[in-house]
Amino acid sequence: MALSRQHRRFLFLFLFVVVVSVLTFWSRLALAWRDFGYLTRPLWDHPERPFTVVPHYPRSTLSSSEWCSLHGWKPRTSTPKVFDAVIFSVEIDLLQLRLRELYDVVDGFVILESDRTFTGLPKNTTFADNKHLFDWASDKIHYAFHEGHELKAGEHPFDQEAQMRTSMNAALERAGVRQGNLVLMSDVDELPRASTLELLKTCDYGDVIHLQLANYVYSFEFLLGHDSWRASVRRHPSTGYSHGRVSETLLGDAGWHCSFCFKHIADFQFKMQAYSHADRSRAELLGEERIQKVICDGTDIFDMLPEAYSWSELARKMAPMQRTNSAMDVPRLLKEKPEQYRYLLPGGCEREKA
Repeated sequence: MALSRQHRRFLFLFLFVVVVSVLTFWSRLALAWRDFGYLTRPLWDHPERPFTVVPHYPRSTLSSSEWCSLHGWKPRTSTPKVFDAVIFSVEIDLLQLRLRELYDVVDGFVILESDRTFTGLPKNTTFADNKHLFDWASDKIHYAFHEGHELKAGEHPFDQEAQMRTSMNAALERAGVRQGNLVLMSDVDELPRASTLELLKTCDYGDVIHLQLANYVYSFEFLLGHDSWRASVRRHPSTGYSHGRVSETLLGDAGWHCSFCFKHIADFQFKMQAYSHADRSRAELLGEERIQKVICDGTDIFDMLPEAYSWSELARKMAPMQRTNSAMDVPRLLKEKPEQYRYLLPGGCEREKA
């Protein structure tokens, strides 16, 4: 017997509720499984092998020979050229901080930009559209464009990221980087002090060295620790352009890493969806009010448990983020123009919406 219209409507509604419930259940189950993995990481994973850390000393009135000797190195017989190479997305203010900090100690800035995010989403060419803001540094800027693409079936955001890093190798050659030159390889938000590059120009540290950076999030108010190590300086062409570990040596206290340090809420939303780890992002995490609260409270923007390899480290990282009330050790431009970059300093957590 045919179902009445009322019965068909009820059956449709019932099936709809069942499907939504199942999808919600599996979504929550996936999150619970992810959190279980983070909670139990000390049982099944181990941290990176430890680096050999070189203590970092200021120069003050020391001669080159004395300064290098303190670090266990010898002074160079000639000063190499230094190039800063970054893949740029939307971090226009952080790029200003970077160029101001490093302008006097590098010979060139190689800036690679794409019209796609690592996740394949279309994006503006933010640097090209705002290059007038960097006219003061145009004599040292080498701009390169990488044509991105929408991710194919089975392709991972890390694949597109790897393609951009390959494009950077070609961009370095076009910029005039030659054998024996030094190349700073880091993300835009990984910023060494100018004095760090001055040290590495002065002293022969070998082919490759990683840089230990103070790890901040949202601004220079929330200090996560000093475990940022991916930034490196390499003698060309000892390695290709990469963001992984290529040395056992780490120069201590070499600068700053300021993650998710944006002026506008829209930039937080964009990065959360454009990030190589975009699988961490969910629609309910993208609300403006939620993001603003996260920034001021110093909580995790992806609402995730921390990555820790011991129970004590897990307990420490699950505690509230450490606040600092000092702006004594921040990039040069923040000291020169604190009002313009108030949102990056302690107490300036309020963000603009657009």
